[in-house]
Amino acid sequence: MIMKFDQKIENKPQDWKNDRLHFFKYMSFSTAEIVLTNRTLRWSTPRTMNDIYDVQFDLGLELDLETLEDLAYEKMWQVVSGRSSSDVVTPMGQLLHVFGATVNFESKTQFLQDFDGVVREGYEKMLAKLPETQRQFREN
Repeated sequence: MIMKFDQKIENKPQDWKNDRLHFFKYMSFSTAEIVLTNRTLRWSTPRTMNDIYDVQFDLGLELDLETLEDLAYEKMWQVVSGRSSSDVVTPMGQLLHVFGATVNFESKTQFLQDFDGVVREGYEKMLAKLPETQRQFREN
């Protein structure tokens, strides 16, 4: 199979800024093996690149928490209930998939009751760590 490096997404959502199907990161064969085995991909920090002034701003989070919760719980329910297998490639997706196979929820309502508050708690913990993350990012 020949990969077309400049292939475009046919039905790109309107809010997407790019319509490329493929993005590339160049690395050695041994590094590629590690990335594929561990399913991890890391990027160089701005200071190691050719423009030390690139990305010299703090990361920010401005979102509607209720919308985030609705979307996150729906996505989690899709994986836990076995309705979505495409999200099982991430560690969290794998955990939810196994959890859903182990715990039999009677309904989506029961699932939502049992998981009530976890998205908000995670978001609040992320916000609490954000200043430290911003500081570390600026230093690297």
